[in-house]
Amino acid sequence: FALGAAIYTAFLFAQAEGRDLWQSALLPFHLVVQAFMAGSATLLVVNLLNPAPVPDDLSRGILYAFVAALVIDLFVTLVGEFGIPHASEVAARAAHDISHGYYRKYFWGGSIALGHIVPIILLLLAVPIPSLLPILAAVAGLSALAGLYFYEYAFVMAPQEIQNS
Repeated sequence: FALGAAIYTAFLFAQAEGRDLWQSALLPFHLVVQAFMAGSATLLVVNLLNPAPVPDDLSRGILYAFVAALVIDLFVTLVGEFGIPHASEVAARAAHDISHGYYRKYFWGGSIALGHIVPIILLLLAVPIPSLLPILAAVAGLSALAGLYFYEYAFVMAPQEIQNS
């Protein structure tokens, strides 16, 4: 259901013809990756709070899904922002507002730093001390969820502030 909702959301964004930044062919894929990231991050938090132990194979699978989604989302976010030319001047202006304008603190501080770099560092810190992995993974999941919120806030708000005509 989450994957279907993510893809459907991309098509809803695409229907907003006046908002060029949302017309990207990459958007359905990006939202699917974000759905995997959000789902696995949530499961990492639930796994920590769950009084019944989750089997190690399942916990490991959730962690691998989280790490993969985290790295892919970081790559797609940065490549989508800087590596692919935007379809119009309006989309380029909205993207500039996200990365260099008013929303840069949400993008760089919230999405990139808090939502991607901090979780990666937390997970790397757990490598030498495996007993801390459940706690650090849950904090990494919460951090990624917060970063996802900041990214989506900037992604939704910035294009709406650009004049269409």
